Amino acid sequence: MEKVSIYHGPRRAIVAPNSRCLIDFDADSLHYREAGFLSQDPFIYKTWEIYDSTGDPIWKPHVVNCATLFHVTVDQAVEWMNGKSPQYTFAKNFIYMLLNGGDVPALANAAATAGLVMDEKEVKNLLDNWLSRAVLFDKWRRGLIDEARRTGMVTLPDGRRRRFYDMQWKDGLWYPSKDARKEIFNAPLIGMEVSYTNPRYKKILDLTKTDEFNQWKFIHHEHDGFMVEGPENSSEVERFTERAFKILEEPFQFGQRKFVCPWGAKIGKVWSELKTLTRPMEGKAG
Repeated sequence: MEKVSIYHGPRRAIVAPNSRCLIDFDADSLHYREAGFLSQDPFIYKTWEIYDSTGDPIWKPHVVNCATLFHVTVDQAVEWMNGKSPQYTFAKNFIYMLLNGGDVPALANAAATAGLVMDEKEVKNLLDNWLSRAVLFDKWRRGLIDEARRTGMVTLPDGRRRRFYDMQWKDGLWYPSKDARKEIFNAPLIGMEVSYTNPRYKKILDLTKTDEFNQWKFIHHEHDGFMVEGPENSSEVERFTERAFKILEEPFQFGQRKFVCPWGAKIGKVWSELKTLTRPMEGKAG
């Protein structure tokens, strides 16, 4: 493949050959949805359910989070979204940093990056605002730390135990380092992600080996998505994406419950310049 040097990471290296295109599929906010599913926190999963079914911007999770963090109305949060305000930028960054084990100093850095002038006490108040709504999520995360302190391990969604080594034993308990805390918070989400995504990726890979779709190549795998390369032909793109979405959006049976996550796709010649693909069921792709 051709190489370009103006973009960071693998995006600078993936360019489709002549008469070929790239389609990048990714799960919509997979870890955030998993967090709501595993913690059974209604503040998280009810927001997603309503937004997925209605598309109403006042139920967009980033909007709801923004309103919750700053104790403003959702109408104000929508205005901030439309105006690309630093408050909305911070709200978007906040949830991903939180899920990755970000503490108050890290969140303060995210606020500064977004252009907000706040000290750590103010950031802590915002965090408390959000956690006071996501009560079961907060309880679930605290439970992970409690289990790790008692046993040095946490129980993953599939029942396996994950041990953590960057901890100190003192007075009958394990005390995790800052990095270990991040791993503890992440382990159940990553464990569920692997169980959810890997069988889907295998089905897509198998699809590209069939006579019907052997003109498509599975060329890149991300943690919550993947990329294929195929003919730059709107009808072929539509056929492949329609089949792929059916595979990707099959409900995931998790114990007695089902987990459902929408998927999206982007298309283009260069990964760093991909544009949102209109889904086949909504109109012609090209």
